[in-house]
Amino acid sequence: MGLKPGIMNNLPISRVAVVLFAIVIAVFGLYHFIDPENLVLFVPSYMPSSHIWVYAVGAVLIIASVSMLMNRQVKMVSYVLALLLITFALAIHLQGYLSLSDKQLRALSFLNMIQGLALACCVLYIGATAKPRAVTTGQTVEQASMAHTAVSL
Repeated sequence: MGLKPGIMNNLPISRVAVVLFAIVIAVFGLYHFIDPENLVLFVPSYMPSSHIWVYAVGAVLIIASVSMLMNRQVKMVSYVLALLLITFALAIHLQGYLSLSDKQLRALSFLNMIQGLALACCVLYIGATAKPRAVTTGQTVEQASMAHTAVSL
């Protein structure tokens, strides 16, 4: 039993998932620039220049998103993003879980930590399965992208 012809047969579901993930992290990255005051609250007090950290993380998220959407340097960017997510899970959310006395805030910190670690695992998988996109002489980026998609199927 083969696949029926259709537009979705041209893109594997994994590529669709990566594109959706990239859109989500782009939105979150932009949020770091739109409302940094809301995110400064999560920067640990021992880290100086909290606004700079918020903007830097926003930039990393946007760069990672563009990389995944363009299918360029996905392996490297995925590993950097996974490291960032694991760092946040342990430095921010685990710290909140261990130090907060309010039961609901502790539960929220725990859930955020688990969610961050799960996202890091997903990003590690994206990086581990990323295939470099080659552009040959005389070939446009769009043609190379279609060739890469056809090979991935």
